[in-house]
Amino acid sequence: MTISVTTGDILLENLGYYPNIIKIDVEGFELEVLKGIQTVLSSSTLKAVFIEVHFKLLEENGYTNAIEMIVKILHKHGFSTKWIDF
Repeated sequence: MTISVTTGDILLENLGYYPNIIKIDVEGFELEVLKGIQTVLSSSTLKAVFIEVHFKLLEENGYTNAIEMIVKILHKHGFSTKWIDF
């Protein structure tokens, strides 16, 4: 089976609009998604990003500093972070 993969930036550019809220739940691929939505994260219409972070899966994928990387990406685009469950 062939599956097409694209970035959030390309997908939303093709749709012609940006969301005001994003929910990310991708089972250990959170950083890849964040890296693929840099334009969306810079959009003035985006007000909130909710991420279900799977620390163990991220670590298994080689991201031992996932928390710092996620925070850095979000802060770079003007978002603050609040962790509700470790």
